[in-house]
Amino acid sequence: MQFEEIERSIDISNLTCWYQPIYDLKKGMLLGYETLVRSKIKNGPNPMEIFKRAELLGRHSILDKQLIIKAQELFKCPKNCTLFINIFPSTIMNENFLSWWDEHPPIVDSIVLEISESEPVSNPDLLKFILKKLQQRGIKIALDDMGAGYSSLQRWIELEPDYIKLDKYYIAGIENYTKKQKLLKLLNKLFESSAQIIVEGVENIEGLKIAKDSGIRYAQGYLLGRPSPISNINDSNLSLL
Repeated sequence: MQFEEIERSIDISNLTCWYQPIYDLKKGMLLGYETLVRSKIKNGPNPMEIFKRAELLGRHSILDKQLIIKAQELFKCPKNCTLFINIFPSTIMNENFLSWWDEHPPIVDSIVLEISESEPVSNPDLLKFILKKLQQRGIKIALDDMGAGYSSLQRWIELEPDYIKLDKYYIAGIENYTKKQKLLKLLNKLFESSAQIIVEGVENIEGLKIAKDSGIRYAQGYLLGRPSPISNINDSNLSLL
């Protein structure tokens, strides 16, 4: 692949954001949306490949910050709607991140930064320190894909997130797995006093019902809404709740 092609594929002007809804199962209403990066280029790279290319050029933290800004600029939603934005731990641990954040104050009322589990954390104490500073600024924290990637129970406990997003593995086919059903209840009980669990990957009514019966507060997945441009989003799936 030519250097120019890689540069073009990670140019922020060639990228856009789609949004996937997250619902409050207890209140039967929308909580907010997760931001997902998409290429504008025909047959362009998928999200994982976009960041792999950025990392190849040593620019994945720069791209991370550019997408934080773009996700907010494109976001059109009623007041008090929460925007979840993915970010790599290495971006947060960059020595200039907090000063950059203060220079680019949020333009959305409520923001949750989702900490990606796709890379190891070289300095957990530093990550915890910066996350606390962000929470003091009114930013909420979510740990993404709990139970996948480099995540561990120690990280879930010590980082004290506001939300824990449970990897889609745990809800997939849950109606056929008693152990998964028991684990869902156990995890909800474990974190109920410190963090809210969001179940990812809800794709059928059976899984949604089990999540609700297990006491899980929030859910997202294709059953409740696929990622799409913000202009295409509606609340037609509220009837499922």
